[in-house]
Amino acid sequence: MDDYKLLPQFLIDALNKKRALNSAEASMAGKYADPSNQIGLGDIASSLDPVSAGVRGYNQLSGMNPQDFAKSALLMQSGALPFLPKDMRNQYVNTALQGISGAADILPATVIGGAGAKAGAREIARQIESGTGLFGRNIIDPRMYAYLPDTPKNRNPLVGTRFENQAQGNLVPEVPLKIEDLKGASLKVVPYDLTNADRLITNVSGEQLDNPVYTMGGGDFSRLIPNYEKNIGGASGKEIAKRVVGRTEATRRENLAQGGTGEVFSTPITMAKKSEWFTTYPVDIAKQFALRGDTKDIAAFNKSMREASIVGKAKKRPFANFQGIETPEGQQQLLTGQGFGAGGTAGEFRKAFMQKMSLKGNQERFGYNFEDIINSTLEPEIMNLPKGFAGRNIIKTFENTALTPSSSGSKIPAYDTDIAGQYFGKLQPTPVEALMPKTYNRLFQFFSQKYPEKHPAAIKNMAIGAMEKRKNNIGELIDQEVIDSYYKYQEGLLGR
Repeated sequence: MDDYKLLPQFLIDALNKKRALNSAEASMAGKYADPSNQIGLGDIASSLDPVSAGVRGYNQLSGMNPQDFAKSALLMQSGALPFLPKDMRNQYVNTALQGISGAADILPATVIGGAGAKAGAREIARQIESGTGLFGRNIIDPRMYAYLPDTPKNRNPLVGTRFENQAQGNLVPEVPLKIEDLKGASLKVVPYDLTNADRLITNVSGEQLDNPVYTMGGGDFSRLIPNYEKNIGGASGKEIAKRVVGRTEATRRENLAQGGTGEVFSTPITMAKKSEWFTTYPVDIAKQFALRGDTKDIAAFNKSMREASIVGKAKKRPFANFQGIETPEGQQQLLTGQGFGAGGTAGEFRKAFMQKMSLKGNQERFGYNFEDIINSTLEPEIMNLPKGFAGRNIIKTFENTALTPSSSGSKIPAYDTDIAGQYFGKLQPTPVEALMPKTYNRLFQFFSQKYPEKHPAAIKNMAIGAMEKRKNNIGELIDQEVIDSYYKYQEGLLGR
């Protein structure tokens, strides 16, 4: 029997996708057999003779369609199942296991791969009947097919690409700018994470999300049509929002004192990797995978979260009062931080949550690849840029505007306060040292003199941090020097 020719084209395509991966050639049977090699799924499906004999013999006694059993056994052994739609995947797995468990009772052990395989098949049947164990949970736990092995030395090219996020048509069109359009105004940077906006994420790691996640940015936050129409240029916590407005007004006064137009524009500057952990979008996805675990797995995860430290501060562990990811109260803590100890803010808890979900053990246990979750939320144009790039979005600020609650404005879940502004247009993403050379070079020189022993990379981070946080003298008056610097970078004269 030529099992491969029995497969319809869509299954052949699935097999071919799987076979193209050098890093995923181990059979699912071998990976999920018990330690004494008792299950023996690979023995049944690894060669034509046992499959042919098995399906013919079982067909004679049960009337089962031999093609169904052959296709299903071949798919299980090949590892192609992750590439099938979930409902189709379960159909083929169920068919194969019905055939295997039935064959244990009615076929000689030699036909189905030896005594070990026969004992393993009986154990599968027992688990199915009792609803316990790996095979008793909906016949086979579909999570085992969602996680793809991936290591630094053996990369799986699919990891980080398995997601579906569709644009929803709620962004104002990009407006290309020339930097000359800003001449006489001042530019200041505001740190933004790398997340995308106006994307509905419906599928991650081959698994359909029970609750699709809608993203709001990130740098494109000001391009969301409701925000554009309401003159909302940004959002943050209330105290930080006050400082942002204060920096804008200080820059406006400095601009006028230098003979400028009095206009001030903000531009998001890229933050370091993992800044997206603070946002709610990847958390909302990861939470859904954690909730698919069994009671024991969820309890273990909750324990690890109660013992978790603030990321980067190993001695601070304020999350002991976590109510559990399966409870409404625990899920609300991801948004409020209510009930935690000193330093246990909602943002720090989200970061700690994502750090735990990034662990390989949790990826395997709950059935996902962490890179799929993260990349589904990132803006492709900037997701691979290092810290310190700016200009992709230019936001016009307004003079002496009041802060407003986000609950009645942007409705962004991570922050409680909206900041006035309006999307103005787009320059090319540019390192801040080329986009704002006067301000950057002044601060770089200051920190170099203050910390002569520091590496230039550390001095650069200090300069960028000052541009992001200081109240005074952090705006760049756009003049010919700035215009020339910008174009030199774009032409490649400053290096990339």
